[in-house]
Amino acid sequence: MGGVHGVLAAAAGTHHPPRVRFAAILHQRSPLAAFVPTDSALATPSDLAGARVVRSNAPWFDAEYRAGLEYLGLGPPVHVGPNPLGTRPSLARGEVDAIGSWEDGIAVVRQRAGIPVRAIPFGPDVYTTGLLVADSVPTEVVQRVVHAVAAALAGLRRRPDVGVAELCARIPRVDADRVGEEWAVLSRYLLGPAEPLVMRRDRWEATLRHGRRVQGFPLLDVAAVCREELLAEPASAVLA
Repeated sequence: MGGVHGVLAAAAGTHHPPRVRFAAILHQRSPLAAFVPTDSALATPSDLAGARVVRSNAPWFDAEYRAGLEYLGLGPPVHVGPNPLGTRPSLARGEVDAIGSWEDGIAVVRQRAGIPVRAIPFGPDVYTTGLLVADSVPTEVVQRVVHAVAAALAGLRRRPDVGVAELCARIPRVDADRVGEEWAVLSRYLLGPAEPLVMRRDRWEATLRHGRRVQGFPLLDVAAVCREELLAEPASAVLA
């Protein structure tokens, strides 16, 4: 699995394009969100214009946050960085209004904030993560892998509790409530409203234009970032 930003950044930073491409998409749209205290007056994306948000350690993420608001026709946020001692501003103390992150990372954000939080999602309709495969892997093998992942997602749709006990036993700091909460959010990006795993040319083109506009990446051809033979409309062309 890999992130679209990382692949585009790698392609922009070398004369030799990465020898991997996407075979399926997981996050069918950006899970970008602002996390605010549960009792905050901020409730909708329009409330985030001009709001103070913690500056990220990754400048590209701050650019995505600004662009997400711009995509909705909203004004920019006010990014607040660490103080001279390197201490990050505190949401709990009211030094900022929000923390920017991915919506399906709510448990991690809550732990970082130290207080109950809720998400205000506002990500644009662009691809963000997917199944990466090496160009050397034959198409028929890749198709079998995509079918296997699709079957796993279908199983999770029916029985989201399967495997949770084993996961919690392996990673003691993770409990069943956290797994359930994160899956409830993640499944909205993986399972609907778009069909799972499917890649569409028009959505890839929008994603590549977004990367050029927000991050300054070269405008690549769709075939440079995904297995073109696996582009599908409708989804049944891939998952039948």
